Amino acid sequence: MSDDEVKQITDVYKELDSLNKKSSKRGEWSKYKGDVINRLVIYLLRKHFRGVSEMNAYIEGSPKQFDILILRDDTKPVHTFDSNVWESEDVKVIIEVKTYGSWSNPEKMEEEFKEFQSYGKLFFYITLAERKRMTNQTKEIYKEQSFILSKDGRDWKEAEREWNRFLDSISKELNS
Repeated sequence: MSDDEVKQITDVYKELDSLNKKSSKRGEWSKYKGDVINRLVIYLLRKHFRGVSEMNAYIEGSPKQFDILILRDDTKPVHTFDSNVWESEDVKVIIEVKTYGSWSNPEKMEEEFKEFQSYGKLFFYITLAERKRMTNQTKEIYKEQSFILSKDGRDWKEAEREWNRFLDSISKELNS
C-alpha cells in the first residue's frame, strides 16, 4: 500500500470521526460512515483486483446482505439487469467492513463468524479502528481473517502492515 493510500484512509477516518462532535445522538452518523468506508475500501480494492462487487451484495438464495464480495473474473449478476446478486459458485471471498469495529459482544461475534463460514467462502473482517477492549477478542474469534488498521483510531502504526496483509490474503485466495 502506498503512503497515499494510508493517508487517504486516515484522512477519511478522521473526517468521519469529527462528525461525532456534531451529533447529539450516539450512532446518528453510523450508516453514513459505513457507506463512506465501504466505498473507500471498494475503491482501494479495485486498484488491486478485478471482480470487486458493489457494496451490499447478495449470494443467490440467501437473504444475508454482504458488505463486499470478490467474484470470479467475468461473472454476471443473477438477473439480466444490473443487480448485485451473484451465484454462489462465482463468489470467492466475503468481506465484512467496519468503520469502528464491532458493537457485538463476543458470543454475537462468534455467531456471525459461524454464519459467514457457513457459506463455504473465505471470509475477511476489516475495520479501520477497533476498540482496545475488543481487539484481542476480535483476533481470537476471527483469527488471521481479521485486519485491524488502528486501535481506537489513534494509533495508525499498523495500518500499512495490516492493509498489505489484507491484500496479500485476498491475492493468495484468488491465485489458489
